[in-house]
Amino acid sequence: MFYGALDYETAIQEVNIGIGEKYSLAVYNLKERENFEKSSVVIRPSLPMRNQLEPVDLFGLELSNFMVSELTRKVHTGNETNYVRSCAISKILLDLPNKDSLLYPSVQNKDAVNIVIKEHDAKKRLSLQLLMTCQCKSSKDHVVLEVKQPDSPGNLKTMYDYKKEPVPLKVNVPKMSFQKMFGNNKIPSAEQEIQELLNAFSANKRLQGRR
Repeated sequence: MFYGALDYETAIQEVNIGIGEKYSLAVYNLKERENFEKSSVVIRPSLPMRNQLEPVDLFGLELSNFMVSELTRKVHTGNETNYVRSCAISKILLDLPNKDSLLYPSVQNKDAVNIVIKEHDAKKRLSLQLLMTCQCKSSKDHVVLEVKQPDSPGNLKTMYDYKKEPVPLKVNVPKMSFQKMFGNNKIPSAEQEIQELLNAFSANKRLQGRR
């Protein structure tokens, strides 16, 4: 299974990174499906509904709320069974016919989106774009130390080395959310997101070169 998030802000917030710790942040492009025989299971926070609900709608609402509560339980030492239960639920959902992935809320922010993809489908749909070495300076202050990108044979090559003068990495409100996905919001493509990061790294490199 591949576990990830639909934006790097959520991925960082989902992991308990200690102050001073270094970590790797991988940015992938998620390709569209080659056909529409498969789809994602979506577990999302329930939306406000009308007062009078049909029994089937009420059941769907209760089931959705239960799934969200199970998948967003925080796991600490001593309550590891919470993780076992969420994994079991994920497996049941992914074993449904013609499903290749699961979208579910982040533990830290229930409107942010995490993703699980079956290994076979992940190999076909995911392509590594960037691998960043980062460091946590404080809960909201992260920096980039190095940026690597795969070449055509698939070898990682260093594009930018910021170890002497680290570059700030913005970790603000997640760019992707269920509200945006199911609303009328314009969502940037993966290519646009990656290009924005590359443009920012390039601009910082030019700025450092003038000093």
